[in-house]
Amino acid sequence: MNFFFFSTDNTYETYHRRREVEAFSDEIYASNGKAIYFNRPMFFLKRNIILNKKPCQNVHVKNLYVGCPLSIAFKSSWLMFLLVTLPIKLQLWLITKQLKLKATEVIHWLYKPDQYLYLNSNTPHIYLHYDNYAGDKNYFFSSDKRFNGVLNSCVEDSVVSLFSSAKLIEESKGALKNKIHYYPNAISRTLQKTAENEGVSKKTGQKTIGFIGQLDDSFDVQLLVKLAESFPNHQIVLIGPVNNDCVAKAALKYGNIELKGYVDYNQLAGFIKTFNVGICPYSNSPFNAYRNPLKISEYFSYGLPVVSSICDIDLSARPLLSIAETNKQFIEQIAWEIANDSQEKANARLLFAKENCWDNRAEKVIKLLKEYNA
Repeated sequence: MNFFFFSTDNTYETYHRRREVEAFSDEIYASNGKAIYFNRPMFFLKRNIILNKKPCQNVHVKNLYVGCPLSIAFKSSWLMFLLVTLPIKLQLWLITKQLKLKATEVIHWLYKPDQYLYLNSNTPHIYLHYDNYAGDKNYFFSSDKRFNGVLNSCVEDSVVSLFSSAKLIEESKGALKNKIHYYPNAISRTLQKTAENEGVSKKTGQKTIGFIGQLDDSFDVQLLVKLAESFPNHQIVLIGPVNNDCVAKAALKYGNIELKGYVDYNQLAGFIKTFNVGICPYSNSPFNAYRNPLKISEYFSYGLPVVSSICDIDLSARPLLSIAETNKQFIEQIAWEIANDSQEKANARLLFAKENCWDNRAEKVIKLLKEYNA
């Protein structure tokens, strides 16, 4: 069994689901299976801009080149076929021959519905629906009139479709539900093992409220300001790329907000272990309503208490954290979680993290594929 992962990103090193790819690669390695990761297709005239020089353990990283930018190709079915689909098919065929793979033992892995338009072929595929794309205003294809039809076809034609949101599964059409399986986000086993080896330490001194993730329009800046004002003696540490000017302005105004920017995944543990509580402060939106935050498991890997805004959190995780309906509740629950933390609670969170790593997900999917005889 060999997996072709078709990324939505331009580089493997910064791809936010890289640990998922590596877990599948490790899972099939013993049976001589290969995992090939493809960066998002790029216009061939830009081929020297994006390079992948770092070696990737057990994962083959490849670029895909097309005859015109995807933004143009999506406007015409003929352009899409001639300048995107055909070149990609040829490149995939050549890579299959180069790596000496049997075409019948290759499975494509799609991450977004628009990929189905240019990767649609006779090759069996897995489709991963890890966000509410219809409610994502930053996803170019969500406003396309073809969106719903393409999404349904992508699911219907898949061997298996994986949804990270239970709410999205509930709202899916009945005819498609037999293809859909619940697949919540996870963390790397390396992060979990690092935390397990270090143990949960008792923090002393100044309290730290921590966040990991994208600081974009989905982040509730008004809540951040209220946190800074309500906890003047606490440090609020935000880890992740800042794509929201209001977050940057708040950090300049309040001395207890600290922006760390992008942090490599391998250094993430060093920051998480300094937190007293992890937060998921999301704004109220159709996109966030379906979010199943990966960072909850990252916080749990160090036994941390967590406070989150309302979103589609895994049912088994909900008893282990606080979920706030209002900013006032969010502030109250942070104070409560810090004051009422215990080793017993920490152990329950640690167990959840241990059972929700990417290798757990890889085992589940490969088992499903065998059941479907894929």
